[in-house]
Amino acid sequence: MILVDDFINSFSLSFPTLRGLLPWQITGELPALLLEMINALDKNYTVENGVAIHYTTNVEQGSVLKGPAIISSHCFIG
Repeated sequence: MILVDDFINSFSLSFPTLRGLLPWQITGELPALLLEMINALDKNYTVENGVAIHYTTNVEQGSVLKGPAIISSHCFIG
């Protein structure tokens, strides 16, 4: 069996709800999976148009983000 953890170190630790899915199942279901994850985020995220941005993230003016997406803590988007 092909496991995502064979290719992405500790993937299942970061995404425990995706444990057991095959890589092609994850990519095929990614938009729905991301929306589900966005709904479970805490108050440290602002969600707009399907894009969740952590409050510590710096997004430069003029940047274009298309959802669904989750931008985690301490990221820089420019």
